[in-house]
Amino acid sequence: MQRSCKVLIIDDREINRLYLRTLLKTRSHTVIEACDGEEGLELAIARRPDLIITDILMPKVDGYEFLRQLRSISDVAQIPVIVYTSTYVEEVAHLFAMACGAFRVITRPAKPEELLRLIDEALTATPPSSPVQLPDDKFVLEHRRLLTDKLAQKVRDLETEIVYRKAIDSKLATALKASGQKIFDLDLLSGRLTMTEPDEVGERTVSTSANRAWLRSSVLAEDLVLLDDACERAKADRSAIRIQYRHRQVIGEERISELRGSYRYDESGTPTSLSGTVLDVTGHVTTENDRRRLAAIVEHSHDLIGSARPDGTVTYLNTAGKRLIEIDETASVFGSDMFEDLYPEDVSRVQQEVLPAIYESGEWKGELRFVGRLSGQAIPCECSCFSMLNREGVVTNIAIIARDIRSRKEMERQLNLRLVQLTALRRIDVAISGAVDLNLTLQVVVNEVRAVEWVHAACIFLYDSHLRELRFACGDWSQVDGQILAISERAVSARGPIQQVDGSGFDGITIQAQPLLSKGVVKGVLTLAHRAPEGRDQVLTSFIDAVAAQTAIAIDNAMLFEDLQRSRNDLATAYDETLEGWSRALDLRDKETEGHSRRVTDLTMRVARELRLPSEDLQHIRRGALLHDIGKVGVPDKILLKPGPLDEEEGRLMRMHADYALELLAPISYLKAALDIPYCHHERWDGTGYPRRLKGLQIPLAARIFAVADVWDALSSDRPYRKAWPRDQVVEHIRQNSGTHFDPEVVEAFLRVVTST
Repeated sequence: MQRSCKVLIIDDREINRLYLRTLLKTRSHTVIEACDGEEGLELAIARRPDLIITDILMPKVDGYEFLRQLRSISDVAQIPVIVYTSTYVEEVAHLFAMACGAFRVITRPAKPEELLRLIDEALTATPPSSPVQLPDDKFVLEHRRLLTDKLAQKVRDLETEIVYRKAIDSKLATALKASGQKIFDLDLLSGRLTMTEPDEVGERTVSTSANRAWLRSSVLAEDLVLLDDACERAKADRSAIRIQYRHRQVIGEERISELRGSYRYDESGTPTSLSGTVLDVTGHVTTENDRRRLAAIVEHSHDLIGSARPDGTVTYLNTAGKRLIEIDETASVFGSDMFEDLYPEDVSRVQQEVLPAIYESGEWKGELRFVGRLSGQAIPCECSCFSMLNREGVVTNIAIIARDIRSRKEMERQLNLRLVQLTALRRIDVAISGAVDLNLTLQVVVNEVRAVEWVHAACIFLYDSHLRELRFACGDWSQVDGQILAISERAVSARGPIQQVDGSGFDGITIQAQPLLSKGVVKGVLTLAHRAPEGRDQVLTSFIDAVAAQTAIAIDNAMLFEDLQRSRNDLATAYDETLEGWSRALDLRDKETEGHSRRVTDLTMRVARELRLPSEDLQHIRRGALLHDIGKVGVPDKILLKPGPLDEEEGRLMRMHADYALELLAPISYLKAALDIPYCHHERWDGTGYPRRLKGLQIPLAARIFAVADVWDALSSDRPYRKAWPRDQVVEHIRQNSGTHFDPEVVEAFLRVVTST
């Protein structure tokens, strides 16, 4: 960054010096000013500046001569000089300036950034190692001739300007006439009143009255008294009169005029006449009243309204502005430094962004921060800055309108905080409604609470109502110390939130324990460590209350779900145990087939798994296999236990056990899906089976699997009327009946199962 330096400005025009002064102060340079080359040379020797910026056309000593004299003085010969001119713009003039020792020549006006870049370049340039070789006298005389020609042209320009000025004066006379200003002369002795006004070529009489009654008759009565009093005081004091009064025109319109005049006296001191001017100031007074009203509005505005020079010098600040920066409302701020009341980080922003934007486009809008003088607090403001120009179009002041947006910023922070909290609550709600894993849900709760910027740590305890103790579930404290646990236990006992400051080794951090209550029952405790900013405790408390309520619901729902699952499992176990009891009862009734149901069930399940049946179907297949002969409860014992072959009628009655199974199991909704095996396991692949003579794929798959397992176990077991077949014979029998009695695909799977063991 460029260091702060001393810069000498030499120019006979104040407006040019003001512009350069303002520009240089944006870089914190110290500015020295001179009005001509002679004064500039004296200041250069006395003050030894780091850089000189000079014009060429100046009184006494011009810029060229200044350069020649400066380079001839050894103590100051090395100071870099930038020539900044709007008169000598020709290339030959620039070359002469460079020959006289100028560092650079730049034509006015130049862009601020270009001029600043050149200034920085001059300040950082290495001084020449040898003295500047000044041009010889012949070269100087030639350029002196050019300078003389330039001055002659200036004289011609001035003559043209005089002609132009005369034309302007004529126009001003016309404008003066149009303004309504009149010159009057009142002879006090005769009462004769003469009114004159200027014309384009001189003065002419526009009205004459025999006496002053013409004037007095139009003045409003109350103002006539004031007018007479002013005249009497002027006579007594021999002073001038200046008074405004209201009067009515012939058409009845009320106007305001300003009278300025003075008395003339004779040798005895008696006033003989009153002469002066009368000007219609109705518009001016109206404008002044409007200005006062505007000033009152500005002064009583709730926004900061002020103005400052480009260098930061304050020229005006209203009452609201004084309140904003925390100073006495009656104190004067004129001449103070605006930059002292800006937030330090915003000072450079004003210099690098705001001021260039105002110079370029005339306005700037954005946010700036002021600093309260008493509190030291940063005050964010929404600002609008615009330039105030003089007649030459130069920025002389910068107007500032600033609105305190602390409450809006706080509201935005509150809204953002609420949004974060609502988002967290929504995520927790989704986790509660979409997850059955309590540990996963609790971890989501802890993560969302930890996402709040003020929360440093959080954990959840579950309460065991039987043991009356807390069990750590999840959170940041993997090793919960005694203090954290004690605070949490107090929350269970109090059935309300507990807070303790400086707990668990966190300096200045609050430990808060929130019981998780559902239907009046403590389900656990949410414990966290936080450092909420002042005034935000209530916001955090509301959020924690909502999280605690949702978490308690989640724990309650999870416990209810676990109880329901346990009940369902117990019920399913009871059902299965009942079915196994029925199966054993059937085996006990038919002594010759004892253990048959268990064996065919196991074998059927193995083949079903070999065929990769869905897991939800396997449970129904198992139940159907256990109950495959449930219909035999309707078959008489003399038929069921007959040692020999059954006759035709007995066989018909025996085949009725499939229909008995349908009648017995169909009303039981729990076993309806398991009915395929008890009802259809005697159907045959070729359609010759019973009870419905189903064929091929019409037969349920479970019944087709069981049919093979049932025949395998029947032929492999002893019966009253025969001995068990050898294993190879049974395999061959099943293979031979594939496609007639049995499903070929099922047979292949079955044989893979029985031959692999």
